[in-house]
Amino acid sequence: MGVTIHYEGRTKDFDKVKKIVEYVTFTAKNLGWEVIPIEEEGYVVYEPIVNVWGKRVGYFIDFYPKDKDVWGEIKKPSKRIGVIVRLPPPYYTENFKVTFYKDEDEWVWKGFTKTQVFSEKELPNLTAHQILVSMLLTIKKTWLPDLDIVDEGDYYVPLCKEERIKIAEKEISSPEYREKFINMEPFNFERLVENHIGTLRYINALVSALAESLPPGFGIETPGFKLKKEKKDEKSKNSEKKK
Repeated sequence: MGVTIHYEGRTKDFDKVKKIVEYVTFTAKNLGWEVIPIEEEGYVVYEPIVNVWGKRVGYFIDFYPKDKDVWGEIKKPSKRIGVIVRLPPPYYTENFKVTFYKDEDEWVWKGFTKTQVFSEKELPNLTAHQILVSMLLTIKKTWLPDLDIVDEGDYYVPLCKEERIKIAEKEISSPEYREKFINMEPFNFERLVENHIGTLRYINALVSALAESLPPGFGIETPGFKLKKEKKDEKSKNSEKKK
């Protein structure tokens, strides 16, 4: 299960950029998270996107530091500022990058953060996920009303039906799927993770039971799985009987 928060926004107002970075810095530091300031020169690179017939249908646009050799049809000098937030244990998420690069007269921010939960030790990621979404919502409501947020954990659906209608009309061509998206309800992310952890426990219990049922020295091995019951000598067996 991979859960990711995607975000993308832009503004011509540099004061808003500074306030967003200050807000993220203040919040992250108060949570005890590491904040790394970013300010670097580089390039905005336009890489052509072509269809199966070799015709250009658009551009992939992104910022690259000066020391990175990247080819692009268009390459313009630019700079990037902001912060990278690192979440310490017990969180095991990717970094939260709040960095804006200059493209023409706009400051652009786009990125994603993975907060997936693969094991019980990563359950605190649920809290981190909710905090990050909450921060993004604050930024959207306060400084960047056009900030796009796509939350695979569905803490942010968006919950406002009017906004879902706008997104559907803009981005979804299929009438059937458009209607489903407009009427969808958030699923319970905690329950999803709970079920996932329950499944892992069940699989581990089955593996343990299978291991005990194997004859001594017998093993099962595939490219992605290995299970073997070790042979026990007489000394080990006698020691277990005494216990």
